[in-house]
Amino acid sequence: MEQIINKFEAYLLTEKRVSQSTFEAYMRDIRQLVLYLKGEHNLDIKEAKREHLKDFLFDLKMKQSSAKTMSRKISAIKVFYNYTTKYLEWENVAGELIFPKLDKKLPQYLTEKEIEEIFLCAGQDSSATGVRNKIMLYLLYVSGMRISEMVNLVVSQIQFDSGFINVSGKGGKGRIIPIPAEILELLDDYTNRILPQLMGKTDKISETIKVAGKLDKKLNKENNKTIKNTKISKVSRACKTDFLFPVTYAGKTRSMTRQAFWSILNKLWAKTGSKRSISPHQLRHSLATHMLKNGVDLRSLQMILGHENLCTVQIYTHLDVSYLRDVYNKKHPRA
Repeated sequence: MEQIINKFEAYLLTEKRVSQSTFEAYMRDIRQLVLYLKGEHNLDIKEAKREHLKDFLFDLKMKQSSAKTMSRKISAIKVFYNYTTKYLEWENVAGELIFPKLDKKLPQYLTEKEIEEIFLCAGQDSSATGVRNKIMLYLLYVSGMRISEMVNLVVSQIQFDSGFINVSGKGGKGRIIPIPAEILELLDDYTNRILPQLMGKTDKISETIKVAGKLDKKLNKENNKTIKNTKISKVSRACKTDFLFPVTYAGKTRSMTRQAFWSILNKLWAKTGSKRSISPHQLRHSLATHMLKNGVDLRSLQMILGHENLCTVQIYTHLDVSYLRDVYNKKHPRA
């Protein structure tokens, strides 16, 4: 059975190309189902029938699982049985499972004043980690990236010459996002000065970049062409990491986790005096709302956010009731 689970993992990553967060959630859900079937019915997942899956979902409901959680678990189960039906010729016992009705809640976002307040708080810490946290906060808001997209950025995705970031989104779908000049300047300073400090390479980076720069200049001359973004290779060589926001744990360098930035964000947010908590995704919602208020068209907003369907973006037209009322009063001929 573990072999089947491992093959399903590979299927999610290579064929379905789900996001890392979806992958992790689906695997938790399937393993939870496996444990339930073995514990409650003494069955392997291959032996399960439709009524066993319904029992599992009923058990979750009795444990006060939300409709959103139930919906995701049903989605995971359906994807799993679609896979086993297609590749292992199992009976698809999940085909008739019904998704619960979800309440349509409007996304929560910060006002422009609140954004300014948290930016102000972030700018008060001039330490290396403080500057890194400030840049991550700025970047998440101005780009509208998903948190998973930002924490997994590598230096080569920043196009310093053209002012864009190449983002790898859900399902491996790529998009480019323009970045304001002042943010690029911050990123330039960060990669040259702060990143080496975070990686403990301050004693070696100047010489490494100097040598790398001479080599790049020589190669450019020999090839009679300009190589763009040569600074990226210098930084990567000096810091020995490709991650834009790396952390070191147990001697290994990796990208920062979503949960780690969530904690950073709420510590900064608490400094504004607010008692409520916020999520990184609210910065994405905030950008979308603020851009819409300032006249961006839905199609452009869709491209920036990386949504596949235009309908997904239309929810932002319902967010700021006071703004909509103001537009209505100004534009309606009989208002």
